[in-house]
This record gives sequence, structure tokens and C-alpha cells, in this order.
Amino acid sequence: MKKIKNNTIKAGKGKVFRRIADGFIAGNMLYLGKTYYVAGKLLDKPLDELPEHYEEIDEVVIDEEHPIVAPLDEVVAEIQAETEEVIQEEEAPPEQEEVAPQKEPKVITVQDIVSMAEKVEKIYNLLTPEQKAMIE
Repeated sequence: MKKIKNNTIKAGKGKVFRRIADGFIAGNMLYLGKTYYVAGKLLDKPLDELPEHYEEIDEVVIDEEHPIVAPLDEVVAEIQAETEEVIQEEEAPPEQEEVAPQKEPKVITVQDIVSMAEKVEKIYNLLTPEQKAMIE
């Protein structure tokens, strides 16, 4: 810990300050003044911060996805592993979907049309006059 001015302290290289009372990570440079909150709770009266209220720890990164404090090298290793997974997924050949064999399209002949017309006429003749009026 290096004192820069009367109320400013700087952590050593690769270190940050953590408030002992609640684990608050303050960064590598700290302006000591009054604090009104500790552990997210409003204090009855402001507290004059002292260097003794903080400890130097290895630099950390706060993982936004999982709100825990993790050492920087662990976070970097996790990011590298996730990146490698994404790269492998992108490089992997796409899975081939099985395509059903195409059937030959049915050829419709004039005889098919005549047969269909005869069937439609028979069905039409089964309809009541009211039903026929609704269609027409």
C-alpha cells in the first residue's frame, strides 16, 4: 500500500482494496473520506474511512453472470474455455438432416378429371335444396 496524499492510497501492482467490514471491492486506488453505507445499509452517522478498514488482495473481477468475486486468472481461464467451445461449435460441420425421398408427382389424366366431376355431381345431387342454395 502506497500513500499518495493524506487521504489517497494506492494498492500494489496486481492488487486491489477490499473493505474488511463487508467485502466491498474498492479498486486499486482509494480516496479515503466519509462513508455513509456499509454492506448496503445506511449508517446512523457517517464513518471516517481509514487505511486500516481495507486490506490489499489480488486483483479480482466481478462475474456479472454469477455475482461472486473470482480471481482474475480463473475468470480469464473460464472465458478462454467458453471461447474455445464457441469456436468448435462454429467449425463443426452442420448436422445433415435426413431428407425424405421425393415421390414422383402424380400425373393427372383427363379420365381422372372426368371421374372426379362425376363424383362431385353425385354428391351435389345428395344435397337438399337449402344446401344447394347456400353453395350457389
